[in-house]
Amino acid sequence: MKKIAIVVFAIVMVMYQGAFALTYYLDAVKGSDTTGDGSSVRPWKSLAKSQRMVHTGENTIILRTGNYGRYYEDSHTGEISDGTRFGSAWENQIARNSWITYKADLGAVAVITSIDIIGQTTKYFNSYLKFTGIKVTGPVRLR
Repeated sequence: MKKIAIVVFAIVMVMYQGAFALTYYLDAVKGSDTTGDGSSVRPWKSLAKSQRMVHTGENTIILRTGNYGRYYEDSHTGEISDGTRFGSAWENQIARNSWITYKADLGAVAVITSIDIIGQTTKYFNSYLKFTGIKVTGPVRLR
């Protein structure tokens, strides 16, 4: 009986952790930051929109074929890829404690021109970002 309870608990924990993991979509060509909802059918267009909408949780953002420009975030000021601020330096700073994965769609050629991440002032900084299968044509700077 004890073994069954442990197995059931383990299954529930896996399901609970996966319950908050969502997948969103970007399409640099056909997406819209105005009418899109991040779904496969109505994807967003820009990295900035995904940054504003998806900043917590174990989420994946699928990039379809296209050029997405520069990925930029400054956790001190809250500035993101389009030059706007996610929040002020003292409120809503960019801070994560779980992974966000930017991933090229199957067969897609997703391009980011550069990646600039300005982190905390501490020696050990983790932005909790993963970029998978994406072509980065310029520099990657972590500061």
